[in-house]
Amino acid sequence: MIAALEAMDDRLLRDIGLYRGDIRNVVNGLDDRELRMTPVARSADNGCPCRSAFSEAAW
Repeated sequence: MIAALEAMDDRLLRDIGLYRGDIRNVVNGLDDRELRMTPVARSADNGCPCRSAFSEAAW
């Protein structure tokens, strides 16, 4: 999860309420149930692995 969040650009991180320096603290604060969650939508076919249902909803 840390790698996926670190791959996102700063604008996308801000859109979901994170700053790059907070990624490790946020992920380390997640419990086992939250870490086992899977995305509800697959990534867009535009080649960006970080695009999710959250960012697609904005379009």
